[in-house]
Amino acid sequence: LPKVGDVPPNVFGKDQRRERVDLEALKGEVVVLTFWASWCGPCMKEMQMLSQLKALADKQNASLEIIAVNFHESHERYRQIQKLLKDLPIRVVEDRYARASQTYGIKGIPNMWLIGRDGVIAGHHVGYSEAQLNDLLAEISALMSAPGLLTTAPPARPAGGCAHRTTRSSPLRAGSAPAAAP
Repeated sequence: LPKVGDVPPNVFGKDQRRERVDLEALKGEVVVLTFWASWCGPCMKEMQMLSQLKALADKQNASLEIIAVNFHESHERYRQIQKLLKDLPIRVVEDRYARASQTYGIKGIPNMWLIGRDGVIAGHHVGYSEAQLNDLLAEISALMSAPGLLTTAPPARPAGGCAHRTTRSSPLRAGSAPAAAP
């Protein structure tokens, strides 16, 4: 299973635009790889936050790619969700046969992997709550070498992730990079 310091496995197929997702081709960009499902409340909140971050990064010509891998949902449900998320500035990938989630050892969600510009896994977070999103944003901003990229935060509500456990493979960086306003 991959861990911080490893080159991430490249097992994603195509996104919602039918473009091949190739992590190797994204070297030089910060990549946020997240496993999520529509029934996971913290995951859906994370999708909003990541979409706002991606839109802001694009406006500032910052190199950030968000890849959201749908976890354990039927093809029919994925297609419904895909239509709802079609306008988001992130890449949505179906994992119908669990190839990616098995390769990454995904057992709980939300589950986020942070990949640095060097193409190496820089962080891994599982089962975090909405209250921890600002810390995750700070870590992403630090990877992008743009601390303070964002300036306003939504109110944090204590809520558990959908995972059965909470673990971190790397420490969250201290600091404040709040989410964009909803």
